[in-house]
Amino acid sequence: MKQHQEQAARLKSLGISHRGAAKDLGVAASTFSRYMLRGHLPDQLKADTPGRVDRYLKMKEVEARRGSNFIAAPINGRFILLGVTMEKLSELTGMERNALKRGIYDGRWPDEATYRHIVNSIERELCLDKEERMLTKKALPDEVVEYFNLRADPFTDDVKGVDDILDTPDLIAAEKKIMTAVDRARFVAVTGERGTGKTVLLKKVRSRLAKRQDVVIVDSFTVEKEHLGASGILDAIMEDLGATWSKNHRLEMRARYVANALKQKYADGQKVVLVIDEAHLLPDQTLLALKRLFEFEVNFKRLLAIVLVGQPALASRLKTNVALAEVAMRVDLFKLRALNGAFAHYLNHKLQRAGMNGKQIFDSSALKAIHDRMKKGELLNTPLALNNLAADAMIAAWDVREKKVTAAMVEGV
Repeated sequence: MKQHQEQAARLKSLGISHRGAAKDLGVAASTFSRYMLRGHLPDQLKADTPGRVDRYLKMKEVEARRGSNFIAAPINGRFILLGVTMEKLSELTGMERNALKRGIYDGRWPDEATYRHIVNSIERELCLDKEERMLTKKALPDEVVEYFNLRADPFTDDVKGVDDILDTPDLIAAEKKIMTAVDRARFVAVTGERGTGKTVLLKKVRSRLAKRQDVVIVDSFTVEKEHLGASGILDAIMEDLGATWSKNHRLEMRARYVANALKQKYADGQKVVLVIDEAHLLPDQTLLALKRLFEFEVNFKRLLAIVLVGQPALASRLKTNVALAEVAMRVDLFKLRALNGAFAHYLNHKLQRAGMNGKQIFDSSALKAIHDRMKKGELLNTPLALNNLAADAMIAAWDVREKKVTAAMVEGV
């Protein structure tokens, strides 16, 4: 065994992180990690560093034997998942902040009982809400991004353009369905569970439509869609068509203004599409009003395409609510499924876009563990759920200074 490998094994047995040892020795963490992992050192450090590391290890081994401190692996990854400040954890556990920081980041505790108390406190808080944690957004800390040699967090603000979107078969089919609806003035509803990619789908569709001179997009910016009525939709259409009108007119006159504005756009060779997100929140009366708007036509030609995007509750209402039968008979429903088995391809796409450059961060056992959790129903088969799990697992790998995520790390978060 080479000297750096033997030293790395001793360091690991002491439960001291590369970062903690580098800080004690006054060496850059990245330089120290390269030495521990590959034996590489800059020329100016080659002569002295191996000996210094050896002396440092002997000192720590003596301290461990004396029992003056309890040495354990750093738990900074678990601490980050907790989502509280060091001050808050100090308040919760009654431990002095600086001593707490040394234990969490360097693995140096006053005694084993203190270590167990802090670890148990953190794990208890994490386990109380484990299911909800999997649905909560996780952002990789900068040090984790740097540790894996990535340019950016693969899972946060990751869609900056169309090229960042992975075209799964379902997304391609849903996009085609919407574009056909625009071109042929149809009424379509795309539904899917939370995190299946509905927002990404709309971003891509809007990006494509924005480049077309023959299409006008109408959006409703009402935040609380459950309060969006016919009047609000008419207002949105008139605003986005740039038509002259007055909000003081009664509903009948406003509808006539909308009909005339749509006819003018048709005469100008332009297609108008109304897009409503979170459509599962729309009241029944609003859905019925949309059906009547959809019936506006000239010479048997529809004047308005309508695209609704929402959660499965929208499809369920259209299929079972008798009061909405006349709407359901006109709406082309499309169910957007989750990753549908493409999770490994999706994960690789995200990491490559963030600068992985052909390296493997999740090994085969980790991918199998993700698949197993999805199969058991422990993890939703959606991009957002996978993003959060992957971020948690990468933090766990960084926590123990491993360059690859393994099954154990996936199963532990």
